[in-house]
Amino acid sequence: MEEKTYVSIKQIAALAHVSPSTASLVLNERGDEVRIAPDTQARIKKIAGELNYHPKVRQKRTVPRPKVIGVLWPSDLEKGPMTPFFTGARRWIKESMQGYELMMVVYEKGNLAEKAYLLEEANYFSGAIIMGIGADDATFLRDFQSGVPVVVFNRDVRGYNTVIIDDYEVGQFACTHFLRRGRKTLSVVSPNYASKALSLRVIGYVNRAKELMGNGYRVKSLQVDNSDEGGYAAAMELVAQEPRPDAAFVANDRMINGFIKGLLHAGLEIARDIEVISFGNSMGNLWIVPSVTSFDYPVEEMARESMQILEAAIDGTLKAPVTRNFSVSCIFRDSSPAVEEPAAISAV
Repeated sequence: MEEKTYVSIKQIAALAHVSPSTASLVLNERGDEVRIAPDTQARIKKIAGELNYHPKVRQKRTVPRPKVIGVLWPSDLEKGPMTPFFTGARRWIKESMQGYELMMVVYEKGNLAEKAYLLEEANYFSGAIIMGIGADDATFLRDFQSGVPVVVFNRDVRGYNTVIIDDYEVGQFACTHFLRRGRKTLSVVSPNYASKALSLRVIGYVNRAKELMGNGYRVKSLQVDNSDEGGYAAAMELVAQEPRPDAAFVANDRMINGFIKGLLHAGLEIARDIEVISFGNSMGNLWIVPSVTSFDYPVEEMARESMQILEAAIDGTLKAPVTRNFSVSCIFRDSSPAVEEPAAISAV
């Protein structure tokens, strides 16, 4: 008997020199619909044939859907949100979806297409929640036709259920807070990968600086590796600036330990020489010395809402994609205390 070898869409895409989303569209006979060039379609199909790739044919289900909710989690997402996320999801299962289980699948950010087979039809999951996608993953999802209900967590993707926060407003708040604290030279540190949520935080921060400071605004923007090593490198680069920033918004908590260590290593006194705000409110923010002011988003409540949306979609009461918005709170700590007497903010 001939042994079957699994061929992924990503493999075909690499050989055809196209994106996984383009290959997926062609192999699902949607190339003409989205105006993919005929020669490109022919090349993709030729390679697929040579690799003996056979797309799955969707048939009317004769067996019940598995009572499993998939959680697709990127390998680089910090561990901090994991506990509140699964607490919220399990709480909804206990309240309303008895008998269901959660299964976590790790994927590489930017390569969500490799896990597309899990969502093509309900052989693996009844529904799925996708966490922490990057820009390439969002592009893939927009072109992908899922065979099961999906909720995208804290990313806004057209055609999908979403639970989101206002990342633009987060950036605006951070900037306004620094200026009310009397800070003059601002900076923002973000990971060096494409993400709409991260971009909105940075844009909100910079735009508010322009709005409130006028022509005299100064914002130093750095993109570094999303790690403590990246945070440390960012701190070293900032302290070498002239004029040196006296406020820093770190747009992702995975960098905060290294960032604080770098500032201290350079001899700066945090809150006096430079104030710091991070996003994510991981446990480390509380135990670092000095403790770090951070934005906290309601992961547990968002997970619970995600499960509620999936239940409604699975049982057919939800007919069209919905978006649920959640508020973010700022937890003030030593690195940038709450404003007691706001400084005057004047445009130059």
